[in-house]
Amino acid sequence: MKRILLALLLIFAVHSAYHLAPAFSQETNDILEIKKVINDYLGSMAYQDVNLAKKHISPKFSATIGGQAINYENFDSFRNNLIERVHNNRINYSLGELDISKLEVRGNQADAEAAFSWKALSLNTLKEITGKRAIKFILSKEDNAWNIVSIANLPVLEPDNSSLFGEDPDFPGIKKTIDWYFQAFARKDVDSIMSVISTHYKDTFEGKIIDYNAEKKFLEFIFNGRLKNFNNCSVSDIRYVAFEHKEGGARVRVNYIWRGDNTETGIREGYGRGRDFELTKENRRWMITRVSIEGNIPIEDTL
Repeated sequence: MKRILLALLLIFAVHSAYHLAPAFSQETNDILEIKKVINDYLGSMAYQDVNLAKKHISPKFSATIGGQAINYENFDSFRNNLIERVHNNRINYSLGELDISKLEVRGNQADAEAAFSWKALSLNTLKEITGKRAIKFILSKEDNAWNIVSIANLPVLEPDNSSLFGEDPDFPGIKKTIDWYFQAFARKDVDSIMSVISTHYKDTFEGKIIDYNAEKKFLEFIFNGRLKNFNNCSVSDIRYVAFEHKEGGARVRVNYIWRGDNTETGIREGYGRGRDFELTKENRRWMITRVSIEGNIPIEDTL
């Protein structure tokens, strides 16, 4: 009797394994293929190779990136412009370790979230710059191949370390100035922003020197151009990531999320970004002498 039972159990185990193995193998193959698709797509930015990304784009592709409607037909021009913008004034652009999480396969449909870091050498400052990005991919299996049908931006924010900087007696005044800057930015209020910008302000952009007056014109250009059609703008989740205070000045890195209602599309859009502030104390008030966004490319610029 025992031998009969053992034989029956063995037959049942073999039978179950036979039916389960193909399903497990197919799911594993799908996951591996999806990861390769995402890796190729992101790698196309580092390799400056549009075709490496385009071969995985579905004819049904549709996404809104920075207010621009992207589909299969205009993908090439969009990606080429993006690669040119990302690599402008930067060399040795490379991606760090890729972390693909929350990968869910449902038949011929799949969702995945990919987080990664990048680094490059800035030709403006001759210093290494770094950033972190996260993107949500929506994929579909078409003719036995996984293709990308849409992409969404995911904010990536580093931990807020304000509590670690509180022991510095000047940090509250520095934070007050930067908070004022962001409140005015959300209102698109150029005059309020310039009230905390030092007349000694100096930065460089595409090889050009940006001084106090040029910065004011640049803000007006942004608010009357790219952000003109956005209402109810907000800046939230402000996080003070890094802080360095030396005699005569301070440097602060801040992460935040900007959101606004696009009056043309009716969609509330948003992005996560990092800014590096340099400040100096003038007449007992901390004033901004430089604002740099090189530390983190806007999320929509990395898709």
